[in-house]
Amino acid sequence: TNSSYPSTCIYPTKEEACVAILGNRTDLYFGFVYYYPGGEAVGWTCWAYSTSHPGDAAYAGRYAWLGSMASCPANSQPTGSTCTCNDKYQPDPFYVGCAQVPDAICPIPPLTALTDPVAKDFDENVSHRWRPDLLTADYQHKLQCVEDAIAARGGSSVGTSAYRPEQYQQHLFEIVQKDFRLSRPGYMSAHPECQALMDEITGEMGPPSGHGLKHNQKVATPRSSPHEKRVAFDLTPFGLTDAQLAPVYADCGVTHTAVPGEPWHVQ
Repeated sequence: TNSSYPSTCIYPTKEEACVAILGNRTDLYFGFVYYYPGGEAVGWTCWAYSTSHPGDAAYAGRYAWLGSMASCPANSQPTGSTCTCNDKYQPDPFYVGCAQVPDAICPIPPLTALTDPVAKDFDENVSHRWRPDLLTADYQHKLQCVEDAIAARGGSSVGTSAYRPEQYQQHLFEIVQKDFRLSRPGYMSAHPECQALMDEITGEMGPPSGHGLKHNQKVATPRSSPHEKRVAFDLTPFGLTDAQLAPVYADCGVTHTAVPGEPWHVQ
């Protein structure tokens, strides 16, 4: 009877009980799994019917099911008297097969998707990021003043950024923050699941379609940048020395020293 099972027939898991008592025997075709919660026997055991047990056609179907269990389930291979899940697979919660191990998730979240159409246009089209026409009227005048003064002294200049939508500023801020975390020594070897994000951030940082950002570059937090307020522009001069440029900015009522390390930033 059930209560007479000695502790030597009790196993800690359901599958161990069935392997030990049923195994691959073909003279047994249908089993019930029991759990003994107390007393001498605590754990799982299995009770099986013999093939000679009288019954209807349903027993034959169950016998066929047991026979199929003699081979290893999908995504596994025999290892001695047991089955072992293949690489990147693990026993499923019901112990009837092997389920694929879910991919590890990078602890650094992905970039926030852009929803503002203007910000998306800035992100996707390098040539559309220079929008001096969206500066305030006063700063359009200051920009023209600087460009004309540089040209008058024999130099040239290239503008790269003027007005920025808030979402685009947020995007730039996120890129440099994630680059800082991913680039820390040993981080990628500890988190290879972040490789796809690393590749994306690398592409977002630099050319040809990136944003010209540098490692450890300081980017203003969203809603704090003068670019968002339409009162700043990034302009790189060529052909003039710092001494020649100093009066240009002063005469036009702007400065290029407001942000340390970014002489192209003018406000």
